[in-house]
Amino acid sequence: MLKLKINKSIFNPVYVPYLESTTPTQLFFGGSSSGKSYFLAQRCIVDMAKGGRNYLVLRKVARDTKKTVWNEVIKALKRFKLYNHCTINKSDLTITFPNGYQMLFGGLDDRERIKGITPQKGVITDIWLEEATEFDEDDLKQIEKRLRGKSKVSKRVLLSFNPIIKTHWIYTRFFNNWDDSKNIYQSDDLLILKTTYLDNVFLTADDIKRIESETDEYYIDVYLKGNWGIMGDIIFRNWRVEDIDDLLNTVDHSCHGL
Repeated sequence: MLKLKINKSIFNPVYVPYLESTTPTQLFFGGSSSGKSYFLAQRCIVDMAKGGRNYLVLRKVARDTKKTVWNEVIKALKRFKLYNHCTINKSDLTITFPNGYQMLFGGLDDRERIKGITPQKGVITDIWLEEATEFDEDDLKQIEKRLRGKSKVSKRVLLSFNPIIKTHWIYTRFFNNWDDSKNIYQSDDLLILKTTYLDNVFLTADDIKRIESETDEYYIDVYLKGNWGIMGDIIFRNWRVEDIDDLLNTVDHSCHGL
């Protein structure tokens, strides 16, 4: 049986109020290096140690899962000194806790595996979409079907992402009541928390210096300030017109696109 004593100082303070949130749909978004994934990995471990929850953690592409969110969870396990108490299957990307509950990882490029994925004990109670802007709205509809069956705990869908542009389906579906002057929206069914690098107390001075050295206005607005991009069809504005005839004469083949 796992007995986990937790000092809340290991969490970024901005996330502490949501450690035990049971809101059915939860969005954690904002600027890069704000600690979103770091926190959700920590919260997963706390949930799993308590028991009663099984997580399905997804990226759009399976190979990205192991390089990102899988590693984040593994590091969290080691920080909690639980790594050696769990069964880690690196080929199947599953983590089984001593209480029998599991974290299952995958990607939507292997849809058949996701359709048949089942924890060894109970049902899937939590689905976490990392880099959620990579997913289509239809992906979410299909994924939500995995949340079925009886459970003693409330079921949740978790989305973590950097915002991109307001025409994205996540914005049009979830942000109807969002107030840009605030960093939180909460109802009975929906929690949205916006954070930036300024909320991450674990960044070093060098980290902050590197982040603040960005000069592109779009990236500053979206990836530093965590704002949704401008409305419309234009996303990137840092382009220029040049005469590249001399360059084209040096290559055998060229491709042109927009």
